[in-house]
Parts: sequence; C-alpha cells; structure tokens
Amino acid sequence: MSLSSQTSSRRSSTNSVTRSSTSSLKGKTTGRKSLEPKKNYDDLKGFSLKDLREKKQAAIKALNFDEAARITRYMAGNNVDETATFAESLKNELCQNVDYLLRTYDLFEKEAKKKYFEEESKIRAQKKVVFDRLVKDFEDKVHAYEIDRKIDLTLENQRAVGQQQALEAKARNHAKNDNFEEAKQTLQEANEVGNIERQRRCLVVNDKYDKLIENAEIQLMNDIQSLQARVETEINNALGRYNNAIAQQQKITAAQIVQAPQKLLTKRMSSETKKETTEMKSNEKKRQDNSKFKQTAKDTLQKLENYLISKLQDEDRMFVFAARGNT
Repeated sequence: MSLSSQTSSRRSSTNSVTRSSTSSLKGKTTGRKSLEPKKNYDDLKGFSLKDLREKKQAAIKALNFDEAARITRYMAGNNVDETATFAESLKNELCQNVDYLLRTYDLFEKEAKKKYFEEESKIRAQKKVVFDRLVKDFEDKVHAYEIDRKIDLTLENQRAVGQQQALEAKARNHAKNDNFEEAKQTLQEANEVGNIERQRRCLVVNDKYDKLIENAEIQLMNDIQSLQARVETEINNALGRYNNAIAQQQKITAAQIVQAPQKLLTKRMSSETKKETTEMKSNEKKRQDNSKFKQTAKDTLQKLENYLISKLQDEDRMFVFAARGNT
C-alpha cells in the first residue's frame, strides 16, 4: 500500500470516528434537553392557586427546582388571578355550607308548619265537639218545650171557662121556661165566649213557649259566637307561636349565612398561613406576601359575598336579607 493510500485510509477512519463522536454528543445533549422543565404552561392551566402551591412544594421536596421555578413563573405571569382562583376554590364549599344551612331551615320550617297545622286541626276538632254539644242541647231543649206546649195547650182547651158555664146555665133556664129561642141565643153566646177564652189561653201558652225557644236560640248564638272567638284566639296564638319560631330561626339562619363567607375564608386563610410559614423567606418577602395575602383575603371576601347575594336572589331566599335587617 502506498503512502497516499494509507493517508487516505487514516483520514476516512478519523472522519468516521469524528462523526460517531458528534452523533453521540448530540444524543447526550438531546437527553439533557428532555430533562429540562417545560417552557409552556398548558399542563398548569385549570389548577387552583391552592393546587399550584401544592405542586410547587412537591417539586421543591423532590429537588426539582426547575419545575418549581416554572410554576412560580406561571403564577407570577398574570396567568393566575389569585383572588378569582382562590374565590372560585371556596365557592363550591361556600355553596355546600349555605345549602346545608338552607336545608336545615327548610326542614325546621316544614316541621314548624306541620306542628301548627296539627295544632290548628286539634283546636278545631275540640271546638267542633263543643259546637255539636251546644246544638244538641239546644235541640233537646226545644223538643222539650214543644212537648210541654202541647200538654199545656191540651189542658187549657180542656179547662172549663167560667163565663161560658154561667151562660150555659142561663140557657137551660130559658129552655125550662120554654123560651127556646132565647135559650139557643144564650148557648151560642156561651160557645163564643168559650172559644174566645180558649184562644186567649192558647195565645198565652204559645207566647210563653215561643219566648222560651227564642231565648234558647239567643243563648245558642251567644255560645256559638263565644266558641268561635275562643277558636280564633287559640288559632291566632298558635299562628303567633309559629311565626315567632320562624322569625327566630330566620334570624339564626340569616346570621349563619351572612357569616359563612368570612368564617370559611378565615378557616382557609389560617390553613394557607400555616403552609406559608413553613417556607424559608426573607423578612421583606414575608412582608410583601403578608400584604398581598391581606388584599387577596379582602378581595376574595367581596367576591364570595357578591356570589352569595346572587345565589340567594336567584333562589328567592330574600328572608335572609329581611331577617338580617331586623337583627
């Protein structure tokens, strides 16, 4: 083999090694790039602020500082509205809490209404018994009066009339003296006197019992009116107790609902504060975070209260506002 051939062979071998080394180096470089943090934030979208913070802490714990930095950049890059995200994360829990309070109130109202209607039915049933007894007593009394009326009328019709008897005796004397025409006239006069007297007596008897029955009717009407007044009083008292119980429960429920956003926010912020204290931060960073934390809490509370007002209006739960105004 000539010198030029050997040189050409060495060059070919060297180029092959160089290409191989370059290819290997590119492979290693590509491998390192695959370990670098993702430059886009598509995988972070949709997570709440709480979830992002938890993912950040998990990355730090795993010593994946690039990922933690990426999450931090995403959170700081106006891709996350902390107040809106934080409020949204609380909205569902607030909704559940308020719905529970409203269901509790609805159950109380249902039971109170059931109790009132049962009490009203009991009052009316009791008074119906009294009413029926009053009517029966009246009917029995009238029936007794009618029996006594018949007896008295019979007696008065049977009782002799003195003037009639005297005229009848005079008529007999006329007949004994053969004065038959005068006897007939006198007898006719006697019968008329007897009839008039008996009619007068019957009128007295009827007036007596009509007055007794009229008095019984007046007494019955008075008793019924008195009974009705007692029924209305007792029902109104029961209704008053129902309304007072509902009003009191509305005040309690309204207070609980109105306080629900602040109570929930305080609970969640306390939890978030505990997490923040575990992180190593400079005093200036802590001061800034604390200021931002307070502003976020204020803005979040306003969003939650606005959401709550809208929810109550949509569900026609205006009693909450009315009860709150009376507290």
